[in-house]
Amino acid sequence: MWSELCAFLGDAVPLNAPNIAATLEHRGQRDVDYEIAKKDADAIIDFLIARGVIEGEAREIPPLEQNATPLAGSEQLIAPVSGIVMYRAEIGQRLKKGDAMFDTVDPLKDTVTTITTQNDGVFYMRRATRFVTAGAPMGRATGDTPIRTGVLIGA
Repeated sequence: MWSELCAFLGDAVPLNAPNIAATLEHRGQRDVDYEIAKKDADAIIDFLIARGVIEGEAREIPPLEQNATPLAGSEQLIAPVSGIVMYRAEIGQRLKKGDAMFDTVDPLKDTVTTITTQNDGVFYMRRATRFVTAGAPMGRATGDTPIRTGVLIGA
């Protein structure tokens, strides 16, 4: 309907888009404490104030710590074997292609399997578990270079 109204009014009455689309990435359950939760909540409120969604005085928005990355640059890290999880990277850590993200330790076979990233980027999410089965999603890293194709998001 909005696009129809814009077309009807034409260039004589320029209208801004009435909404924005945004994705909020939540931290992992083990990666939140009161200080981080307050900082994140304050940032969301400041963003809504700055966009005019709610009234108030917003603080100055700081520069991004990480540039936006393409969805195709987001990598799901999968446990290739069952075992005990040993994280080797911290949330927010800058990564280079091939950096170790986590190990799975198989206590029955006495083996360690290291999972590495396929992209330069940042580690932004991990699961709140310490034992995994083969094929389980363990976390996500994202980078500037697209590494996936096809359907990238689903309902």
